[in-house]
Parts: sequence; C-alpha cells; structure tokens
Amino acid sequence: MKYGRSHKFMYWEIVWKEAMKSKHGDIILVDLVNYEQAKGLTGETQSNVIPSAMKKSLSFTPPTVMNPDKIIPPYKATYSVHYKASNGKWAHSDIEYRQLSLEYHDDSKTGSGNGPRNVHYFDLSSWKISCM
Repeated sequence: MKYGRSHKFMYWEIVWKEAMKSKHGDIILVDLVNYEQAKGLTGETQSNVIPSAMKKSLSFTPPTVMNPDKIIPPYKATYSVHYKASNGKWAHSDIEYRQLSLEYHDDSKTGSGNGPRNVHYFDLSSWKISCM
C-alpha cells in the first residue's frame, strides 16, 4: 500500500510502521469525514475521527495523541471488515466500499492467527456495529 492514495485521512506514519511489525491481522483506516450522522462532531473535527474499540464494540472517538512517535491505542486491536459487495472478494486494492460491517476481534482469547498484514482504507458512509 505504499503507493496508495495520499489523502489527508491516511493519518500517521506510525500506522504504516505498525503494519510492518504486525505478525497477524489487518490495520483498518476508516474515513468518517463525510459521515454526517456522527454525533457531537463539527466539520472541523470530523477529519480527525478514528475508530476505537471499547467494550467489544466499535465506537468513534477523536484522537487525543497526535504524536506520530507513539502507538495510537485504537490500532492495537485487530478488526475484520465484512463488506457488502457483489463480487464477494476481499478488498486488497485501494477501493472504497460504501456499506461495511466492522467487528472487533480479541486475539488474547482466540489465539493469534496467520491472517494478512495489510493496511486497508475505507470511506465509510453507512455502517453497523457487531458485538462478539
């Protein structure tokens, strides 16, 4: 994904560095800039919204640490993305899917897997939360 798009919502270099160090799972970047229903957000703060795993469900919180030298907590989790697409294939390329279901997985309970090490970018206009 080094040659992916360079929009402002490719948040911090630390995300790419973490992806290179990860031994399993994916790192998901979700763009909520155009998600108008995000409560409590103004147009100026929406561009800073990132996904955060809390209580085994997905919630969205503005980052509190902008220092790229520190690991930002939401990316310590592993997310799997199930998107509603006609071809049913995993999104390995830099494509935007409009309807996604985001699910949080706790590897400490299930054991680490041998999944791909990819960084995925999604522009999210509609979503639902799945709890384990």
